[in-house]
Parts: sequence; C-alpha cells; structure tokens
Amino acid sequence: MEGSTTDNSGSTADSSGLRIPAAVDNIENKSTDVAEGRHATLLRQALEKTVQKCLSSGRYLKLFSAFARNFKAVYDKNPKALKNIHTQFMHQLESAITEEIDTLFEEENIVGLMNELDKLISEAPLDLQHPAWRPTGNPEADIQSHLIQVKQVHKETLQSILEDLEEESARLKEAVLSKRHQLLNTQQAVQNKVKGMDQAVDVCKEMPTKEIWSYFEETSK
Repeated sequence: MEGSTTDNSGSTADSSGLRIPAAVDNIENKSTDVAEGRHATLLRQALEKTVQKCLSSGRYLKLFSAFARNFKAVYDKNPKALKNIHTQFMHQLESAITEEIDTLFEEENIVGLMNELDKLISEAPLDLQHPAWRPTGNPEADIQSHLIQVKQVHKETLQSILEDLEEESARLKEAVLSKRHQLLNTQQAVQNKVKGMDQAVDVCKEMPTKEIWSYFEETSK
C-alpha cells in the first residue's frame, strides 16, 4: 500500500499511523479468479459509494462530536489523542466493512451469480428484455392486453381463411372465363355451319327443278 510500512507481524501502517491487519490488506489486493461482469461491477461500485457516503466528512464530524460527548474527560484532557483514536476507529470501521463485503462476495459467490445474470440477460429473447407486464388497477384496461392476443390469433386465422377463399374465387373466375370463351367459339362455329347450310338451301331453291327432272326422265328411257 502507498505510504505504508510493514512490521514483523505482517501488519501495515498507513500515513495516519493506523495499523491494518495483513489479512485485511491482502483482501484489498487479492485478485479474484472470476472476472467481474457488468452487474457485479455495478453492485460493488454501489456498495463502495454507500460506504463512502456513510463515512463522509459530515458524518465523520458528527461521530467525533459523539466521541467528545461520551469521552468528555479524555477530550478535555487531551483532545488530540481522542481525535487520533477516532481517526483510527474510522479507518478500522472502513476496513471492517470492506472486509465484510469482500467476504460476502466470496462466500455467497456474488460474482458468479451476477455473471450468470449477465449471461441470462444477454441470451434472453428481445421480448423478455422489456419490463414485465404489471396490472394498472383498471380491470377493463388490463383485460384488453390479454384479449388482444386472443383476438390477434383469431384475426390471423380469419385472414388466412379469407386469403384461401380469394385464391379459390380467382381460380373459379378463371375457369368460368375459359368455359365462356369455349362456348363463344362453339357458338360461332355453329353459326358458321348454319349459315353455310342456309346458303346451300338458297342455291337449291334457285335451281330449275322441272328441267332437271325432265332431263332425268329422258336420259332414263
């Protein structure tokens, strides 16, 4: 540690003269085997900020005032000594809290759990990454979010049926047009045949039938 000395017992002392046990100092410098993910880092930062806020200068003065009131005789006799004791107490309190947090992270496998949470979030479908549904207190409005899914499925089913009917209608329409075209062609062919027969009848009517019969009678004698 910067600005610290080490005695034969393994303890270190910082610039304020505070003796920090070697175990605490090792915890601060120990690197974990598991790399911290996003949520583990955020949790550790939040805890560090909480500790710093609890041990801020404002609270430091309030605690020292409490020390002075409760140890008034010592404060009146040697206020500097009481202040040094209070400073060491604050350092030891911070070290104890830090050690407790590190122990909690290690014993409860907080880093592993937070990393598993990161993995679950990264692998979760997109629709699960949005905030979960919560009731609004209005039953009519809440039921709509549930009924809309059922109605959406029903709508998709009807849409599929409608598309099938439209395709079938298009096929039938095409078949009717094809049959109608065939009937028109047949009708035109029949009309052409009838017209030809009418012309043949007209030609027959114009022929001199008496002369033809007379010719046949003469040639048959």
